[in-house]
Amino acid sequence: MKDINNNCKMHDRLLYIDIGAGIMILWVLLFHALQPVWGGEVIAHIPWLFYFMPWFFYKAGLLFQPKEIRTEWKNSAIKLLIPFAVWTFVGYMAHLGWLIYAHNLTWRTAIYSPMRSLFLSCAMQMNTALWFIPILFLVRGIGNMLLKKGNVIVWAIITLAISIVFRIVHIPLLPNWIGGTCWGLFCFMAGYALKNHEQNKCVVIAAVVGLALAFLFKLPASNICNANILTKIFYYPACLCGCIVFDNVSLLIERLCKSLNISKIGGGIGRNAMQLYLPHMIIFHLTYRIIDIVAPSWYGHWQGLLVCLIAYIIFIPLLNITINPLQDKLKQFASHHGKSRN
Repeated sequence: MKDINNNCKMHDRLLYIDIGAGIMILWVLLFHALQPVWGGEVIAHIPWLFYFMPWFFYKAGLLFQPKEIRTEWKNSAIKLLIPFAVWTFVGYMAHLGWLIYAHNLTWRTAIYSPMRSLFLSCAMQMNTALWFIPILFLVRGIGNMLLKKGNVIVWAIITLAISIVFRIVHIPLLPNWIGGTCWGLFCFMAGYALKNHEQNKCVVIAAVVGLALAFLFKLPASNICNANILTKIFYYPACLCGCIVFDNVSLLIERLCKSLNISKIGGGIGRNAMQLYLPHMIIFHLTYRIIDIVAPSWYGHWQGLLVCLIAYIIFIPLLNITINPLQDKLKQFASHHGKSRN
């Protein structure tokens, strides 16, 4: 059984977590690229990894080591909010450029709409996937505080209950990130609680049974926003079951990689998951907008999907090469400034 606590204290990477992160980030990129093909109903067609975003919060809890409150907020701000700010700016510049090209540059399209989207969803239109980053920042900071004040199981139950309430009760103009932070905290607390226990036979059996029941009742294929109350109640526990099963599958893949002596290749993509995640949505939006103009018959079909995937392969490395030096300098400045103040 993996000793996660010991690995985290020694700052050693866990190969099966990197393998899982690699699989999940590739699915995130493909999931977004497939949206125009299936009209946004990707999970209805391919439901097997319906818990892919909850898994990233679960993983954060699984690997988390409690810190002094101020230290955690500062470290998370440098690690998460600086990349968020940089890539939000890049996406916003792309958005303005497109508005100028389309002769649609107005106060509403250039300022009001992006700022409203940023407030309600933690992301602007051209880089909508960035919502995850500030929510992860809040989850880590709040989670660290809660772990110092009470039992992790109690907090997991409380955050689960709040998440379900937010799913069931519609509150107009309530920012999406409030509910997102709650269910992120549930996944985070569950991951922390299951640290060193997710390979326990009883836990694995319970997770397999729970996931099987979820698929039996077609819960993954449901549109969770319009689903009935029972589906909304059981959605998050089903996601937790999926996370546990997925990690155990990743552990089997780790053993296979080690037996084939390809461990470095197996975890390589997962180690760079954030670099794939941050720019991909800008490329997605621009690619499909260009396709809609140049080859409209390809939009929503497999040709458009293929072009989007090729654009990922070409432009994600190029954007990272261009933007990452600035991002790294800002992180170094923030880290050095924080130390000098202390």
